[in-house]
Amino acid sequence: MISAALHPGLLVIAAGLALACLRGKGRSVLALAAPLAAIALVLAAPEGTAWRSSWLGLDIAPYAVDPLSRLFALIFAL
Repeated sequence: MISAALHPGLLVIAAGLALACLRGKGRSVLALAAPLAAIALVLAAPEGTAWRSSWLGLDIAPYAVDPLSRLFALIFAL
């Protein structure tokens, strides 16, 4: 499932890097498509923790989906 494998923030960052190289209509299309794709990923992500790791004895979950984190992700995607 692609929504669990791709973090919406990474998509927006990659699109921002690509925007630096584009000009004209392609840039405008990507500037609109990237947040829309991030919103689609947020809405399609299943509830729970998609990424989990341990570092220095601490549990780290950089991609966990619950109702509050989904709300914040939607706000930041706009």
